[in-house]
Amino acid sequence: MKSCLALVLVLCVQGFTCAETRTEPEAPLEQATGDAPREASDKRVADTPAPAVAPAPDGTATYEDLLALLHLADVYDPGGLFIDFGTAARFKYTLGNWNSGWQGESREGDARVSTFAKTARLYLPAASKQPMQLRFRAKPYATGALIVYVNGKTAGEARVSQGAGFQEIVIPISEADIRPGENSIMLRATKTSQVRGKARSFAMDWLHFEPSSADGTAAPRRVEVAQASAGGVDRRAITLAPGAQIDWFIEVPDDGGPPPDLTVQPAADQGWLRGVVRGFDGEPIQAAITVGEQTIETGEDGTFELGLDAGEYEVAIEAEGYFSQRRHVVVEDDGVVVVNADLRRRRR
Repeated sequence: MKSCLALVLVLCVQGFTCAETRTEPEAPLEQATGDAPREASDKRVADTPAPAVAPAPDGTATYEDLLALLHLADVYDPGGLFIDFGTAARFKYTLGNWNSGWQGESREGDARVSTFAKTARLYLPAASKQPMQLRFRAKPYATGALIVYVNGKTAGEARVSQGAGFQEIVIPISEADIRPGENSIMLRATKTSQVRGKARSFAMDWLHFEPSSADGTAAPRRVEVAQASAGGVDRRAITLAPGAQIDWFIEVPDDGGPPPDLTVQPAADQGWLRGVVRGFDGEPIQAAITVGEQTIETGEDGTFELGLDAGEYEVAIEAEGYFSQRRHVVVEDDGVVVVNADLRRRRR
């Protein structure tokens, strides 16, 4: 069975870096020929550039290049989870662009952004059950409201105006609406405008998922791979602010063990069924989702989520006043099956 290795790096001092450990073949030093002066040979050695990455310790080999996987890491600055929209870091929290409402990446002035039309979905981790808040920088394309649903319940809304430019929006989330682990977030805009040939409501620059007690006065610091000095040598590295943290989850081969001081968590033996139920008019429907002996209700936003053991299932989707639907699904270990349904209303 594959295992999942949770690698946590906590840096508390400005200037600490996470350097790569991939080994590179060393270029052979040019040898002096004939009666070349010793000083010239020494100069060639001194001028040889340092390797771009730190060498691996003796007896070890590189398994994962964490710098190349920065977009898959959870980035926590001192305030909370930080997501840099308009970059590949966003995809792991939105299941990519497929059926999530996100329209892709573009630029708004100097900002790299992701845009959405009427609805967009996020899946954000919370370490514990506590009051939280969403704080994000976004540009509204239309005058109206942005309604935020958390785990199927209405968390709050914000009024916005077209032409106001980028603004910070804060949506408080009560402790009762938060659950430890993954939280399903839906953003729903009441108005859209035609922008570059598409209906769009917001351009998202960055988002913070943080405790409600967090000090939101400072803008988040983006985390990128860049040249940095480590041990007097310039190498590609990640430089973090004081108190920042990065988490990677990597697979450990069956015949290998974890590095010292790290723990291995077995991979989940179940998967997830999730989706949204709507009417033909696009409005969410509160429906009953039945899988075997389990029945759950969709939230106010029409979304549902259910953990299931790996296997094949028949899914029944029913709502009063609508024709029901049935779906056959196959759930894999640690996988996600998305079932979205548009129900047709019965004639009275």
